[in-house]
Amino acid sequence: MPTCPICDSCSGMLTANSMKFLTEALRLFLHENGSVLARYADRQMFFEEARR
Repeated sequence: MPTCPICDSCSGMLTANSMKFLTEALRLFLHENGSVLARYADRQMFFEEARR
């Protein structure tokens, strides 16, 4: 069974995934930034928000 079964995401609660959730909860990271696949046009919204 592959570690990353779907494109651009890893469903395991490994160190990187755990840190993403922790930094989102502490508001040190843009909310839901890690949950949007890199290939989606919705990603542009996060780039615009980060520029401000």
